[in-house]
Formats: sequence, structure tokens, C-alpha cells
Amino acid sequence: MSEKPREPRHHFSPRVVEISEKLKELDLDPYAVVNSQFLCDWLGISLQTAKKWRMEKTGPDYIKYGAKTVRYKVTEIKKWLDDMERPSKED
Repeated sequence: MSEKPREPRHHFSPRVVEISEKLKELDLDPYAVVNSQFLCDWLGISLQTAKKWRMEKTGPDYIKYGAKTVRYKVTEIKKWLDDMERPSKED
């Protein structure tokens, strides 16, 4: 009797898989930038939250081209995420 292949335990949406694949590509380029929508999809936040973070200067550093175009360096997002990390409490 042959064993049936196991189904993956977690099913990710196609968008999550797409973001994951894009991040793998972007890791190869230290100057890679992404737009606000990509940041929001990556972090699971709304565009309004990203805008609020920019206004309050609490989110990842960003680059602004012209009056409206905003981009984020992938390296800066990762640095910001690392800085946000807190040790868990030991029980």
C-alpha cells in the first residue's frame, strides 16, 4: 500500500504566496523598493494605517518622489521590523 502525500497544514492565499515569492526576488537587490500597497499587503495593514505612520513618523522610513509617489526600501522595512521585535515574557 503506497502512502498518500500529506496535505500542507497551512493554506495561504495566492496573494500571500505572491508576496513571499516577490520578497525572495527583492532580497537579491539591496536597493529594491516597494510601493505602499505592497507594504500593506506584506504587513497586513490598511493604506490608511501606512499613511498615518508616515504622518506620525512611526513606520518604516520611506522615499517620496514628487508630490505623491511613496516607496519603501525593503532593507528599511526589514530593519524597522527588527527594531519592533520585543522579547516574549517568560512564564
